[in-house]
Amino acid sequence: MNEALARYRYVLFSIIALALIGAVGYGLAHRPPPVAFTVLPPLPTPLPTPLPTAAPVRFHILGPVDAPGVYTLPPGAQIQDAIEAAGGASADADLERLNLSAVVEDQQQIIVPRQGAGDAPGVGGGALININSADSETLQILPGIGPATADKIIAYREEYGPFATVDDIVNVSGIGPATLEKLRPLISVGP
Repeated sequence: MNEALARYRYVLFSIIALALIGAVGYGLAHRPPPVAFTVLPPLPTPLPTPLPTAAPVRFHILGPVDAPGVYTLPPGAQIQDAIEAAGGASADADLERLNLSAVVEDQQQIIVPRQGAGDAPGVGGGALININSADSETLQILPGIGPATADKIIAYREEYGPFATVDDIVNVSGIGPATLEKLRPLISVGP
């Protein structure tokens, strides 16, 4: 009987071994495919967007200063800075009639008044320039009016007669609504 038991053990062991081999083979054949990992390089860190740099302001300063002329200052500069850029005010300058803390605008004309003289146009609410009688040099004191535009203003009033209203200056070639708004507080059409 030992021989039958030994044979039975052998058969049983063979069946268990075949079952294990079959299970391992089945598991290997039907296992899920391996997961593929893709390693990506890190995303670049975005650089901060540079802020736009404000352009410097160019202005024309005249009147009693040491060196009248056209100058350039950084944005935010004040009238006081403009006077210093022109070498400082002369002894006969009347700085009390200017707002020295006002910010200088690009292409602005700054007229420093003299002591004892009448107000300069647009300075301290002074006298207005009569566009019906002003000569070329006087018209050029106005912001945005250069020699060519001053000559066009004179030619227009010679051809069509005096301006009836301040708003009629837009009929002159080269003067539009934006320029009119700058000129409106500085000009008149009568005494």
